[in-house]
Amino acid sequence: MKLIRIFIFALGGISTVSAHPVPDIPVHSTFSGETVSIEVMIDPRSFTDDPKGEPYMHFSELGFKDETEIRALKAQGQDLINRTIIFQFGPERRVKPTFKFAFTGLENSELKQDTDPVILIGVAKVDVPDGVSVYQIAADENGELSLIFENTLAGRKVERYMVLFPGEKSFELDISQR
Repeated sequence: MKLIRIFIFALGGISTVSAHPVPDIPVHSTFSGETVSIEVMIDPRSFTDDPKGEPYMHFSELGFKDETEIRALKAQGQDLINRTIIFQFGPERRVKPTFKFAFTGLENSELKQDTDPVILIGVAKVDVPDGVSVYQIAADENGELSLIFENTLAGRKVERYMVLFPGEKSFELDISQR
């Protein structure tokens, strides 16, 4: 019985040592008529060499950053998107959206407490090219983080979503009924 307690204690210790999950990059696309709004959420730990080992950036830390540092974080967000996510309409029409960035809490919550983790959220509006009926994303093979592909079409959240690891493509979303 004593051995079982030691084992359970050891397991509890392991779980507290790895307190920060590896960040992934949620990509949510909302189609409305002839445009799509693409929202990408980036944990600033993604900019480090060891995202899992890095602590979250807290709201209080954000207050100590000057405008140059804030612009640099936003530029890192655009760079990470450019290097990690491939946006594609149809089999051959790739687009490179330009994102506008803001800071938010986890799961797009309002930042209130000094200890709230900070997330960088980028939003881009893209015109859907004429004559296309499918949309997909791909995780660049040189990337290191997984992507979460989620969509809203015709005002309804698409039930099917997908987690993409580097080198993988999402399913082709039929956007003909947008």
